[in-house]
Amino acid sequence: MVRKLYLLGLLAVIVSGCVGMKNTRKQALDENIQATIYQLNVIKTIEEKISAKLDEDPNNAVKSYLPILSALRSELNARRDLLQSLDLKKDAEKIEQLAREYRKKRDEEINMLLMMNDFINMGAGTVKSEGTFESGEFTLNPDVKERIQIFIGQVKDSLKKYEGKLDTNQTLQIEITTTGYSDAEPLRRPKLIGLLKSKADGPLPLPKEDINIAENRKFLNKVLSRLRAKSVYRHLVSALRKAGYTQIIQRKNNVIGLGEQYPYRDVKDYLEVDERRRICKFSVAIIPVKNGELED
Repeated sequence: MVRKLYLLGLLAVIVSGCVGMKNTRKQALDENIQATIYQLNVIKTIEEKISAKLDEDPNNAVKSYLPILSALRSELNARRDLLQSLDLKKDAEKIEQLAREYRKKRDEEINMLLMMNDFINMGAGTVKSEGTFESGEFTLNPDVKERIQIFIGQVKDSLKKYEGKLDTNQTLQIEITTTGYSDAEPLRRPKLIGLLKSKADGPLPLPKEDINIAENRKFLNKVLSRLRAKSVYRHLVSALRKAGYTQIIQRKNNVIGLGEQYPYRDVKDYLEVDERRRICKFSVAIIPVKNGELED
């Protein structure tokens, strides 16, 4: 009798253990599925915030987050589909393995997404400024250099806010965007005209016409605006590297020349020749990435 009770008790313990393992496995699987869905919702929220910022400023440097978010969304969708396809009995070993792997990944990814969200909410992810150029010039004058130095200080302050908040395998990467503009001033200096022609991507729209026919002037002023953006970009890269920030993304489309377009839509009293139009806007996006995924 005692023996029968012992065996029944042992069987109950074994069954209870199996049920417990099954429940634990189900809990781990459900936890990872829910966490994956949560991350996808966070990505959607962040992309909506970025879209709102780009509606105000199409060249806002937070656009740099979009490729990262897109890649992560693809990975998470695949992860969710895989987890939802698993069977608790048939795939028991795989569930336990994936639960361990994804728990570590999940923590890193959620931390990165929350940091991106913080950057956007606080304005720390994008630091912006501008500097005004002399008429017909693209070399940096004291005003632009002074603004860049102040700007570097603002970037440092933004980076400090996140010291100690990165995982050991994460680094803050910087992407600079510079956008140059010009006013509609006629071009008179032969040396400047020759230089702008040599830096242009192609010939003048109307090569046999006067240099200040509207089409020609706009074409060359666009070249001038890009040279302004390039001067600021180079100076910013150099200044950030001197300050110890070397993880800088450099792409062709980070330097933009918009010529005679108005820098700010809300200004209604621009003149044809107007120093408020001879500017370069510059901004820095601060992006948390895994060390193995840094871009050059």
